[in-house]
Amino acid sequence: MEIAPAAVYEPRNPRDSSLFALVEDYYEEFERVYDERYQQQYGPWRSVIGEVMRKYLECGDLHRGFARLACGRCRYQTILAYSCKCRLFCPSCQQKRVLLFAEWLDTHILEQVSHAQYVFTIPKLLRPIFKYHRRDLGLLCKSAWQALREMFQEVASDPSAVPGVVITVQSYGDHLNLHPHIHALASRGVWSSDGSFEPIPALDALQLMLLFRHHVLQNLLACARIGQATLDILDRFHHPGFSAYEGEGVAAGDSAARERLASYLVHAPFSLARLNYDRDAGIVTYEARASSRSKLPAPAPQRFSPLDALAALTAHIPEKG
Repeated sequence: MEIAPAAVYEPRNPRDSSLFALVEDYYEEFERVYDERYQQQYGPWRSVIGEVMRKYLECGDLHRGFARLACGRCRYQTILAYSCKCRLFCPSCQQKRVLLFAEWLDTHILEQVSHAQYVFTIPKLLRPIFKYHRRDLGLLCKSAWQALREMFQEVASDPSAVPGVVITVQSYGDHLNLHPHIHALASRGVWSSDGSFEPIPALDALQLMLLFRHHVLQNLLACARIGQATLDILDRFHHPGFSAYEGEGVAAGDSAARERLASYLVHAPFSLARLNYDRDAGIVTYEARASSRSKLPAPAPQRFSPLDALAALTAHIPEKG
């Protein structure tokens, strides 16, 4: 019987990407002109941007340091370059983070019950608030938790029982645009204080959206980010502008499906495969994501100048903590 050889690990070449070339060519100019050209659109300059981009340029570079790995039995040795470990910018480090997080969450946190994905969005009118007050993104997480907890308690036989929920906030849309929204992974049921679990079928999406809307507005009012004028405008909308989506439930024993949902909680804001930087033309393009649901042709790629592309990409780098 012929046995296929094991896959051989091939170290990545961090310089062999459009993103690296873009940062290498334009980062210094980008930082220099940011206040004049991008502060109004993306908010004030944040020191974390410079820190992350400088670390990214050193990620995987053997000249910047490495670890020597050796096998204790055969004495084979190799070296492994240090990584930057930056969140939501370095594609390699973020993908490693995604895989480790999904495995850890499924192994150590999630119970062996059915789970579902929930997505909450807010209207465009409110999105600029979080451009200038990024810590207030936590209010969206709080609002999603309040809405989910109240919805589950409303239909549970024990009104004090609670669901298990993991919530993350994401600031980006599919086209690198500012689009603060919430992803949640929640148990499809609740736990009572005695530890018993009560399964609960799908929630009412309309009621869940209305609850989320109520809590978002109340939380923003409480910290004076909005006033009565904003509420009056939102009340005149034909469509509320908010949404709440509940995905299909995954079975209690489907560990692989839970890990896929967990991965989506912390997925990267952009795809390196869809990003292209033409050095000669000085143009950056970002391909639209193909949709399996739509029969319409894919939208045309987004086109940016190099500096505009860096502004869009770095806007989603999170603050520490």
